Amino acid sequence: MDVLDAQTKQLIKPLEEAFTKAPSLPAGVKDFIVMVAPWVAVILGVLSVLGFAVSLLGFGALGVLAPLSGTAAVSLAGFGLVTTVLGLASGVLLLLAFRPLQKRALRGWNFMFWVLVLGLVSTVVGNTLFYFSVVGLAFAAVWFVIELYFLFQVKSYYK
Repeated sequence: MDVLDAQTKQLIKPLEEAFTKAPSLPAGVKDFIVMVAPWVAVILGVLSVLGFAVSLLGFGALGVLAPLSGTAAVSLAGFGLVTTVLGLASGVLLLLAFRPLQKRALRGWNFMFWVLVLGLVSTVVGNTLFYFSVVGLAFAAVWFVIELYFLFQVKSYYK
C-alpha cells in the first residue's frame, strides 16, 4: 500500500494547494463528516461490491449471447465490463477504507481519494464510449470538484 500512498501524495500536491484557498467548512460540519465517513464507506462498499458482483454475473450470462447480436453489442459489453470492474474496485476500496477511517489514519483518506478518482474515470468512460454527452462530462467534472472540496476539507483530521 505504500506505492498507493506515494502515488496519492504526488497527485494530491497540486490539488491540495488549490483546495486550501477555498472557503473552509465550519468545524462542526467537518467533525460530522469525519464521524460518519467510516460508516458511509462500509455501507456503500458492501452495496457496491454486491451490486457490481451481480452485474459481473450478468455479463457472464449475457456474454455467451453477445456475439449473436453483432460486433457493436460485443464492444459495448466490453465497455460495460470496464465500468463494472471500476465500480467493483471502488467498492473494494471503500471497504478497505473503513478501519483506517475509524482510526483517522491518512491511508483511509487516501483510499477515499482513489474512490473518487475511479468514479470519475468510470463516468468519463461511460459518457464517452457508450453515448457521448458533453453535459454528462461537465456534470462529472463539477461533481468531482465538489467531492474533492469535501474530501480536502477533512484531510487535516487524518494523520
